[in-house]
Amino acid sequence: MLMLMPCPGSPKCPCAQVEHRLRSTVLLLDSTKRMEWRHSPAIGETGNKMTQTLPSSRASRCQEVWQKYHEAAGHPGIERTLANIRRCFYWPRMEEEVQGFHSGCVVCSLKKDKIEAKAPLNPIVVSYPLEVVALDFLSLGRPMDAYQNILVMTDMFTRYAWAVPTRDQTAKTTVRAIWSHVIQTFGCPGRFHSDMGPNFESTLMQQLCAMYGVTKSRTTPYHPAGNGRVERLNQTVLNLLRTLRGEKQNRWAEHVQELLQAYNNTVHSSTGFAPAYLMFGRHLRLPVDVELGVAPHQSRLALSGWVEDHHQKLTLAYKLARERMGHAAERDKRSYDRKAQALSLLPGERVWVRDRNRQGQGKIRSWWNPEPYVVVSLVGDSGVVYKVRPESGGKVRTQHRNALKPCITPVNVIPEPGTIVETEAEVDPLPFGFYVVPAFEPPEVGADILPPEPPAEVVDNALRRSARATRGLPPSRYRH
Repeated sequence: MLMLMPCPGSPKCPCAQVEHRLRSTVLLLDSTKRMEWRHSPAIGETGNKMTQTLPSSRASRCQEVWQKYHEAAGHPGIERTLANIRRCFYWPRMEEEVQGFHSGCVVCSLKKDKIEAKAPLNPIVVSYPLEVVALDFLSLGRPMDAYQNILVMTDMFTRYAWAVPTRDQTAKTTVRAIWSHVIQTFGCPGRFHSDMGPNFESTLMQQLCAMYGVTKSRTTPYHPAGNGRVERLNQTVLNLLRTLRGEKQNRWAEHVQELLQAYNNTVHSSTGFAPAYLMFGRHLRLPVDVELGVAPHQSRLALSGWVEDHHQKLTLAYKLARERMGHAAERDKRSYDRKAQALSLLPGERVWVRDRNRQGQGKIRSWWNPEPYVVVSLVGDSGVVYKVRPESGGKVRTQHRNALKPCITPVNVIPEPGTIVETEAEVDPLPFGFYVVPAFEPPEVGADILPPEPPAEVVDNALRRSARATRGLPPSRYRH
């Protein structure tokens, strides 16, 4: 580490004055070719004095100077911290080391860095109807309505949708709606996919899946993108309900099925077919067709001929739908992965976990959990879901890669703000001697605004009163 020292003489590189102080000055003098010599701010522009840098010995001293400047300025970024340090200090590879110190700052990592790294997109691949049915609850926020929620369901292959108004989101209501609208009418799907809501993870839901041989999958906590198709359908349902006019909007529960029928018989952009056609193999005759006098377009064939024709049409439709959905998934993945820069994590790697549960601190809470976690294993073959556990021991949690951030703070060293991490590691061995810089304490911000406060006398069993000389006066910036 190097500290700017006053040196007498003219404004030239003062190599002769400091050469006798160093055992080897080859590297330092070589670096002076890239330095800019300026007047010392402490001496002033008229003092005709120049400053030069001199090296110090230990990495802990470099970190101490960085930490004092970094904390005194309110944890600024790398460039601002470097600008403050350069006024009085210099050491070889200073920019690189300051970046390393900054990336290991616990306060900045937990409280300032809220940007989550994006992992590559991993879409759910389906190939036939009712292979995966996605579930989610949509709350309308209308407390005066009899029905407060809508259970939204969609088949991920055909995009066929269901919307069931409900009075609550209990497990009993959820299971009853799924059984009556999906299983009883369309049969048993292969898998239900939902978030980790207590109604979808209840014992009653597990019993329903076990009874009908349906597997159950779930998203990671606070990751709605893991169930993106039903989340997108929620927006579509809201847009459809907004089209209702006048009194119909107040009685939306009576008209939501009409809107869903129109949606299911409209061509979907992802498949190129109407969801009802992929589900039933024919275009449904709608009330608007009857009103306009449109006759049904059905060929009159024998039963065996109709079955063969129906089978051929569905086979071709499924093939075209799979190809179109595959192209759409590849296009979306390419577009999304352009900004996906999160690297894969290895078992044993230390990470910060996104904290979304802390209450009571409002907008000044930390963005990340202050306790480091350790990666236990990778879940499945997706490459984006991990099992992690607290470094000090505790329950294993399943988290998406977007909710994890590498933790580079030394093991078992999670310092509180204001402490200095001492290390025995030396600076990269360089061919020059070292000069120990005296301890440096930066001035406190705003310390010279008000005069020092006299000690207040403490009187037992009496009310404490301020003894400041400026008591009752406005702040100094408002005084003339």
